[in-house]
Amino acid sequence: MKRARIIYRMPTGGVVWQLPDSKLQVMWNGPGSILRLGYDLLKPGSSYPTAIEHPTADGNYMTRAQAEKALQAFLAAK
Repeated sequence: MKRARIIYRMPTGGVVWQLPDSKLQVMWNGPGSILRLGYDLLKPGSSYPTAIEHPTADGNYMTRAQAEKALQAFLAAK
């Protein structure tokens, strides 16, 4: 399985991942944040990303490692 790639690191510690073979991106804003899914999240005027409400990734994450683990579990879920 391909892994999501970090395309932006925020001053808050958050990141934006590009999903493999997709135009979708996932955003985690930093400690205590949830994962959000959307398109072109770094472009001005893009739509606000939607919270991921799947059992594998529905939570608040204190570290990037926790957020990335949840993201990978979400991507692996069928």
